[in-house]
Amino acid sequence: MFLAAGHFRPLFQQPLLRAGLRADLTHAIVNGVLLDLPMALILRAATPGAFLLADAPLWQQIVVFLFVGDLLKWSIHMLHHRVPFLWRLHQVHHSTRQMDALSHARSHPLEFLLNRVPFLVLFVVVLGIDPRVIAWYSAMDLVQGLWVHSNTRLRTGPLKFVIATQEFHRWHHANDPAAIDRNFGGFLSIWDWLFGTAYCPSNRDVPAFGVPGLDPSPSYRDHLMMPLRR
Repeated sequence: MFLAAGHFRPLFQQPLLRAGLRADLTHAIVNGVLLDLPMALILRAATPGAFLLADAPLWQQIVVFLFVGDLLKWSIHMLHHRVPFLWRLHQVHHSTRQMDALSHARSHPLEFLLNRVPFLVLFVVVLGIDPRVIAWYSAMDLVQGLWVHSNTRLRTGPLKFVIATQEFHRWHHANDPAAIDRNFGGFLSIWDWLFGTAYCPSNRDVPAFGVPGLDPSPSYRDHLMMPLRR
């Protein structure tokens, strides 16, 4: 749906079957199916039964998960831009110059694990958050991730001050000096506005995507090797 929307109301004119689309589909399968789901199930099965929030009302678990979990994701994302080794992994995600919904899936598997393991350990092993809450958030996060990476032209107005909208997140991928290391918010944008890392001008569009000086490759194998080459 988001791929099609980018064809009818595009921000940039680009082919639907763009370079790197097959590699991004491979990222989606490897990270989302082969790594994420088995890891969550193994952690849940191997965890003892004493959890800090297991008996808390569902609404309290949702509030804790939404705000604490999103702040954790913001912090991890920020570190991937500040720590050189982590950036070498994270630049795989930023390497695309033709962004669409499936660009959301482009992530080095090691970076994916470094993102997910602290998240799952805290909420599955330590807090024992109800699986329904995790499933709800994961579904919302997936839909939002596809939307904010899609190649569609849409202004979101004041919503960008609360949610990491498409207009907000595309500046995170901008090949623009003013936007470098900005907009780390995953689901919520409030952390960037609070900590001074937000950048979302309303008077111009993103000029281009990508990492300065990095030539993107359409190959999944090259994506795996990229952190060793730069």
